Amino acid sequence: MMYTERMSRILKRAQRNDAVSLFQSILKEGAGVGAELASVLDGRLEGDWWQGIANSELDILRDAQQYMQRFNQVQLQEGHVIAAILDSGELDEVLSGSLRERIIQIACSPRDLTCDLNKLKLDVDNQHSYFVRKVVLQDQDKLLSWVQSQFGERWAVQVGRAFQEQKDPAVFVAWSGNDIVGFACYDVFEGGKGWFGPMGTVKNQRGKGVGRTLLHSTLCDMRRNGYHKATIKQAGPIEFYEKACKATIIPLDEE
Repeated sequence: MMYTERMSRILKRAQRNDAVSLFQSILKEGAGVGAELASVLDGRLEGDWWQGIANSELDILRDAQQYMQRFNQVQLQEGHVIAAILDSGELDEVLSGSLRERIIQIACSPRDLTCDLNKLKLDVDNQHSYFVRKVVLQDQDKLLSWVQSQFGERWAVQVGRAFQEQKDPAVFVAWSGNDIVGFACYDVFEGGKGWFGPMGTVKNQRGKGVGRTLLHSTLCDMRRNGYHKATIKQAGPIEFYEKACKATIIPLDEE
């Protein structure tokens, strides 16, 4: 199983792989959704809240992997683990229904992030086994068919909007030979201006830098067109964006 860097730290810090130990370790992370959770739960969980909880031998990581696969991702992250912990019922006696829902909103749901384009050093080097370029009209049919087959109708409709509504479609595609291996776009999600996404990479090319190159190519185009910040809408792999473009989570009460 592959883990994000943050998840690897969480596992290393946890004394065991049970619900309580993993949840404690996530709250101690001090970054990402762990930091937000710790802030929200501060004062709501008493100091030794875990005392008296009977930890069973449930395989939290196995169940978390099922969440990872359900969302078509390849690295286990803390959101998957928290979803599995909540499903296990191990923390039911210390988490009220409203608090449980708040945790789901923070850690188990797609989140919006923001990125300061003025401070970002963008890398658009194309010296790779793949090549990233902005679309031309002739790419439309092949790209939309590929997006629908890989990511579904909803994303295909959003990408199609760029070809229909923009003179210069704000879509970048990664190619390996004549094959599409990824795409990224902006200003297509619900018509929002300055909104990055969606972005997707074929599963067998993830972890090879395709997503980062697509992201930087797209953000560079946004900056070139006068944007000073980008809002990354409904991001799943939060840690990827935090590392790749210094994005920060927008608190729920500001979304």
